[in-house]
Amino acid sequence: MSKIQGTLAQWRDRLRRKELSPAELVNLTADAIEADRTTNAYISFDREAALHAAAGADISSPLAGIPIAVKDNINVLGQPTRCASRLLSPYVAPYDATSIRLLKELTQDKTPAAKTPIVRSRLCTPVRCVEVNGITVVGERINPTGKKRLQQALREGDSAYACAQAVAQAEAGAELLDVNAGLPDIDEPATLEMLVRELQSITDLPLQLDSSNKDALARALRIYNGKPIVNSVNGEQKVLDSILPLCKKYGAAVVGLALDEHGIPKTAEGRFEVAKRIVAATDAIGIPRGDVYIDCLTLTVSAEQSAAAETLKAITMCKKELGVRTVLGVSNISFGLPCRGYMNTTFLTLAMQAGLDLAIMNPNTPEMMAAVRAYRVLTSQDEKCNDYVAAYANVQVQTSQVAKTDAAAPAGGAAGADALFEAVRRGLKNEARAAAEEALKTREPLQVVNETLIPALDVVGDAFEKGSIFLPQLLQSATATQAAFEVIKTAIAASGSQGESKGRIVIATVKGDVHDIGKNIVRVILENYGYDVLDLGRDVPPERVVEAVRQTGAPLVGLSALMTTTVPNMQATIEALHAANLPCKVMVGGAVLTKAYAEQIGADFYAKDAKASADYAKQIFG
Repeated sequence: MSKIQGTLAQWRDRLRRKELSPAELVNLTADAIEADRTTNAYISFDREAALHAAAGADISSPLAGIPIAVKDNINVLGQPTRCASRLLSPYVAPYDATSIRLLKELTQDKTPAAKTPIVRSRLCTPVRCVEVNGITVVGERINPTGKKRLQQALREGDSAYACAQAVAQAEAGAELLDVNAGLPDIDEPATLEMLVRELQSITDLPLQLDSSNKDALARALRIYNGKPIVNSVNGEQKVLDSILPLCKKYGAAVVGLALDEHGIPKTAEGRFEVAKRIVAATDAIGIPRGDVYIDCLTLTVSAEQSAAAETLKAITMCKKELGVRTVLGVSNISFGLPCRGYMNTTFLTLAMQAGLDLAIMNPNTPEMMAAVRAYRVLTSQDEKCNDYVAAYANVQVQTSQVAKTDAAAPAGGAAGADALFEAVRRGLKNEARAAAEEALKTREPLQVVNETLIPALDVVGDAFEKGSIFLPQLLQSATATQAAFEVIKTAIAASGSQGESKGRIVIATVKGDVHDIGKNIVRVILENYGYDVLDLGRDVPPERVVEAVRQTGAPLVGLSALMTTTVPNMQATIEALHAANLPCKVMVGGAVLTKAYAEQIGADFYAKDAKASADYAKQIFG
């Protein structure tokens, strides 16, 4: 063994890295024994038996796969017993010693239990190592989406606000910090590098580098002191080929989003298939499974209620079948709903039970942190309830009656007393259809539209704008209106007359962006107001928008973008429309946009919501 270079720990690590096999190590050991004639320490060595044992070795345990010499001072039937002396070299044991006999009797009908290798995941800074073993909180507050104060600070090159957010989140219980510098009108590579440097000077928490910009990630990873996590890649091969080599080079863990060039799969099975492709790519490049996190994606239940169950199912599938860890941006679930904290906390609890590892959330939300700490106690992650007691020993929970405010009632008058009006306002699809049929018995189709449907939509839109109703109610009213329109269209067709469109509008989610919920809501609202809407879909290149406007002659274009990384494509689309000399107006919307930035990229109007887009359409078409 003296001829084999390296320590026991080094050989174990080489086995786990698959730089050699247990069988190869057995042969190296046997060769060394046969070559060493100075000590004669080994009386017998059965290379064939050792190779047979090596073939079935499980290298997950500390010494498995390592050849170990045994001092033979106990009889084993048919084996030489030397007691470390060559004087007994002719002796072969004719029986088993009592201990050996009893062991054989106890184990003769048994096989070794299957072992599941422990796959550890660790992220670190120079002074702190965070092992992701159970639910871990990632602070979400250093992300400019929807945060005007942070946006301003980043545009001014001021890191103080981000640093203050980091400290506050650390004090509230965050164990990792998400860091995003993706604003469309700043130098993202320089800003992300600056943030990493400044944050690592004031906090010891590991960072999650949140960007799809290769240059920004390269600069941030180069200066990061420790092991971060990169958020994110997805199932598109070009994205994997671009980002994964960086993660491998700098030893970073990586988040994979369960979406690809076709968008977000609706089913858990579809997202799982995307996750498998991501894991295959990380395996191929040599990123360990312990460093791979899959984001099964949180969609708002106010627009697609069944999506929550699919997300939870996908988490469980990825955990059990791929052996990776999982991550979610939790608060997306409640967009468009009142009292979002209730929804967020309940969804977080369900996700933890499904196997969630990283929860991207606001740690300054007391009820969500309480859910995390309680879950750790109930699943024995918080030994002896130490962390829970430390957090809440001196806390007094206050309960109070929450006052309920009534939604704004519609204005009185003829419309308010109209059954169709009320059906639309309340979002009753079947009632709206029946009321429309009844209204057409005494009124002309356009009269019903102009005197009842549009005023009802106006009332609903105003209530949504004031916050007295929420996204599900808005969509229900739109659906009810659509049902009434179908009845009216049928009546128009039966009479042989043509319904007059109020105008043609082209809408699209820009190139690179697959989020289309907001755009879809705008389409439904505009259609219900009587506009002829051509929806080009999502991930639409500028040239396709230009061609659609040229063919239809539409005087109004609506563009949507949710991701900071795709807003430049919105500007490119506007510039393409101007270059083509098309006489159309452009309205833009999306979570990352502001009125000021809309003006900066050349848009004619910033629509903060679907109601605002309808109001602007009225201005264009009269």
